[in-house]
Amino acid sequence: MVKNLEKICKNCQLFNSTERRCSVVILHEGEKINIPVDAEDACFFEEPYFNPITRTNETFNDIKEIKMWVEDEHGNKSDKGTVKIQYPLELEPQKYSD
Repeated sequence: MVKNLEKICKNCQLFNSTERRCSVVILHEGEKINIPVDAEDACFFEEPYFNPITRTNETFNDIKEIKMWVEDEHGNKSDKGTVKIQYPLELEPQKYSD
């Protein structure tokens, strides 16, 4: 029997209750952003939101997971070394010519 949990922050493993924020990182103009949330808030990424720039309601239906980490020369995770990036195939970097 599968229990359906309500899609609110306190039921999510990404909810940081100490800092009252969502651990999902949003990259915006090169800046990492974590949105502030309360335990009873509906999941921001599941609900439509109002975009003040386009003045329309939008959704995050096109979210893609990108993983980034640093490895040392032996392939172990490290603070210094080579940055590794894993992303879905549909996000394959485009090559542009001048």
